[in-house]
Amino acid sequence: MESDRLVELAASLKYNTCIQRLNLSSNSVDNEFVKELANSLKTNSTLRVLDLSHNKISNTGAYYLAEALKENKGLYELNLNWNGIGMSGAKKLAEAVSGNEALHLLRLVSYNSNVNKERFEKYIHKLDLKTCTILL
Repeated sequence: MESDRLVELAASLKYNTCIQRLNLSSNSVDNEFVKELANSLKTNSTLRVLDLSHNKISNTGAYYLAEALKENKGLYELNLNWNGIGMSGAKKLAEAVSGNEALHLLRLVSYNSNVNKERFEKYIHKLDLKTCTILL
């Protein structure tokens, strides 16, 4: 999908009352798109499943999404598998998830081991993850 179309889509989600599942995997989604998407997710309560796997999202994009998850009350599953999210981005997401009772599944599997699984698991045990499972 063209980047200007992606940005339009992200902005339109702010007013979405119909779309419950959105699969944008393998669409060259980058941090700039995620920034716009995160702004829309703050107020969107309709979207339940968002797949952003196999894209170009880094720690910066993870920070944007973490801020959105602090306010979002509708998203049930977020797939960020196979992106360039490292330890600091994963920690920000985990912190945001600890205060979000709607999100039940966060996928962070990565091919290049940007996140040290053992250290991350120790970190998330300190958080109160009420209802969410984080898959690495």
